[in-house]
Amino acid sequence: MTAIWDAAAAATADDAIGVRAAACVPAGAYGAFDHFVMTSATTGHALAATARHFRLANGGAELRLHALRDAVAVQLHAPETAPEHRPRSAQYTFAIILLRSRLATGRAWAPREVHFTAGEPVHVEELRRVFRAPLRFGQRDDQLLLDPSTLALPHSGHDPLLHEILESRLAGDLPIEFDFLARCRESALAALWQGERSIVRVADNLTMSVRSLQRKLRANGTSYRELLDELRFEHASTLLRSNRAPATDISRALGFSEPSVFYRAFRRWTGTTPHDWRIRSLPEPR
Repeated sequence: MTAIWDAAAAATADDAIGVRAAACVPAGAYGAFDHFVMTSATTGHALAATARHFRLANGGAELRLHALRDAVAVQLHAPETAPEHRPRSAQYTFAIILLRSRLATGRAWAPREVHFTAGEPVHVEELRRVFRAPLRFGQRDDQLLLDPSTLALPHSGHDPLLHEILESRLAGDLPIEFDFLARCRESALAALWQGERSIVRVADNLTMSVRSLQRKLRANGTSYRELLDELRFEHASTLLRSNRAPATDISRALGFSEPSVFYRAFRRWTGTTPHDWRIRSLPEPR
């Protein structure tokens, strides 16, 4: 994701690309998360829901709500985001929140102020066009300041039953969900790339207990061991096809205790050795 943002910024030389990108993301693009927010009762409920489950949309940041003396602050804290990426991350996050809320309420409301820790961008007019509020740069926090009355704006699509179902899904309470295995695979693959094979890491990434994760995997007809086995084979196949690293290095990258264990696993997967499989997978010479 960071690489895509870097490429977009380099290609456009646009320091307001965060708000421009937010305007291009249609409602529903974040799946259940979007629908969960849109079916909230009010803007206040929607913001609280967004803060509660924000890591599902951005795993490297946290959204916090603070009641001030005469305003409500919606703050973005992104300690895991590199400093050079924070300006567009704050632009994008606040613009998405505001545009989604305007759509849900049918009101073109504006925050009282918008604060950015970064300096003023060259294309500041684009930020003024989207936020329609005073902009403050070089501030201590990235935050939206809202009038308390804004929190009471009702959502036209409020649906208590659907909202409750989506809350359960996002919280990981339902036994089966159509994208559960995909999220498990993504989390396990990310852990594998970091040299971590433990189910504990994957469960933490999915904000679930290990027991809940194991139960849901069984309900979907698999287990963590089988899932990890599939990912290791896919990962090994990709590495064997894409580079000339020796099988011993690939074995280490996949977290096998020693090369012989990897060789046995690979023969079980394919019926042949990594060396022979790599030769057969190379493109035919012209």
